[in-house]
Amino acid sequence: MYSWEVPIEESILKHVRHMKNGMERQVAERNDKFLWMDLDKNIRKEASIYASAYRTIENNILREIKLRSRIKKEKK
Repeated sequence: MYSWEVPIEESILKHVRHMKNGMERQVAERNDKFLWMDLDKNIRKEASIYASAYRTIENNILREIKLRSRIKKEKK
């Protein structure tokens, strides 16, 4: 399947999941080489906020995909 044959929602969803997973890894990692613990804590807090936002976006896109597939089925 070519990239232009993939629905835009699925392309966006793939990117959002990639970003969400990166942010969740950032929150989970503990960098012992990092001496500034306050800064490390702030980075992890910010990554947690972004991960939450990406999870929300992911859920909204999944809901939209399900809704569109349900509408397509009803039209047939």
